[in-house]
Amino acid sequence: MGDRPDSGKMGCGALRCGAMRCGALRSGAMRGAAVALLFLLGAAAPAAPAVPANRANPAIERLLSALHAASNGRDAGAIAARLERTWENAGTPAVTLLLRSGQAALAAGRFADALRDADAAVTLAPDLPAARFARAVARLHLGQRAGAERDLAQSLAIEARFLPALELEARLAAGRGDWTAAAAAWRRVLTLAPRLPGGQRTLRGFLRHAAGHQA
Repeated sequence: MGDRPDSGKMGCGALRCGAMRCGALRSGAMRGAAVALLFLLGAAAPAAPAVPANRANPAIERLLSALHAASNGRDAGAIAARLERTWENAGTPAVTLLLRSGQAALAAGRFADALRDADAAVTLAPDLPAARFARAVARLHLGQRAGAERDLAQSLAIEARFLPALELEARLAAGRGDWTAAAAAWRRVLTLAPRLPGGQRTLRGFLRHAAGHQA
């Protein structure tokens, strides 16, 4: 935050700032009401099946097979993007809207809003890996690393093939200097997506760092 302006120089600027603050408060109130409405709509929906939606989704199985069989990096990248969107859409419409709202909040730097959306998505769809992953990402942005790692582990416990969580797991391990764990996680990524763009180069980098630390 910058220094406060001198009171004698505030004038119309102060009025504009006050108007902006009021607008922000109104926007926050509207957002809170929208999230509450989505939550109520989700709560009113029929209970989710015991088996996570992604595991019962033939489209996800087809995309996973196509990803493994992709013959080049361009195709693999496109399939991975489609797979991630399909995972995000595997919940109810209310959950999908919450995840999209959270993504928009992240892009705008509104990390607390993103966490609120992800919390609501997890409450409505606790067995949806994309919801747990969204909360892990929001928590990372807020510096809540322990909570983020728990959500990441839960996401992978629900769906061990959830590619975004595997990628993030590897990068978090690299960030804390555990290159062996990073390489192990990245090998699981490449098992699913052998021709992921930059995948082999990333693995070589992790292995090189691991060898250097063991020397």
